[in-house]
Amino acid sequence: MPLRAWPKPLGGWATSCGEYARARQFHEESLIIAREISDQKTIASNLNELGRIASNLKAWEESARCYQDSLMLFKALGDRGSAALVLNNLSLVFSAQGRHAEALQFCQEALAVFEEIGDRMATTLIRDSLGSIAHALGDDAQARQHFKDSLAAAMEIGLTPSAILSLVGLAKVRVSAGDREQALELLGLAFNHPACDAEGRERGEPLLAELRTVLPPDVVEAALERGKTKDLNAVVAEILGEK
Repeated sequence: MPLRAWPKPLGGWATSCGEYARARQFHEESLIIAREISDQKTIASNLNELGRIASNLKAWEESARCYQDSLMLFKALGDRGSAALVLNNLSLVFSAQGRHAEALQFCQEALAVFEEIGDRMATTLIRDSLGSIAHALGDDAQARQHFKDSLAAAMEIGLTPSAILSLVGLAKVRVSAGDREQALELLGLAFNHPACDAEGRERGEPLLAELRTVLPPDVVEAALERGKTKDLNAVVAEILGEK
C-alpha cells in the first residue's frame, strides 16, 4: 500500500471505536490520495470500508453503492478473495433490507470462491450467513444444515465465537419447530459462554425476548439455567450427531 494512503489505517481504527464520522473522513481522504496516484487496490479497499461505515449507520443504499463499486474494482484486479469478502458484505446489506433472495445469490457466489481458494474461516462464516438467509426464507431444513456445517467447521478450526453464532441460529430453527425450551437451553449456553461476543447477543436477544412473551417466566429461567450448565463440546457433538 502506498505510503501516501496513510489515512486508511486511521479510518479502520476509528471504525473499530464506533467513531464513524471520523472514520468516513479518514477513508475519504485516503480515497482521494489513492485516486491521485491510481492505486486501484487501495481505492477498492477504501470503498469497501466506506460501505461498512454506511452499513453500521443503516444507510443501506449508500452502503450497497460503495460495495458494488469496490466489487467491480476487485474483480477487475483479479483479487477474488477480496471480491468474495465484498460479496458477503453485500449479502448482509440486502438481508438487512429483507431482500433475502438477492442476498442468497451474493452469499452463494462468495461461498464458491472461498471454497475454491481454501479459506476455511471465511467459508465457516459464509455458511452461517446462509443459514440465516435460509431461515428468513422459511427453509428451516436448509437453515439447520448450514448452521450445523458452520458449527462443525468453527469447532474444528477453533473459531468459537462463530460456533456460538451458529448455536443461536439453531435456536431460531428449534423455535420454528416448536422446541422452545430446547432453544432456550441453547441460548443459555451461548449467552454464558466466554466466547459469546456482542454479535452473538445481538442475534440472540430478540429471540429470547420473543420467547419471554409466550412462555411463563419460571419455564424460561429454568431452561436458561439448564443451558448455562451444559458443556459446549458435548452439546455440539449431540447436535452434529442428529439426523
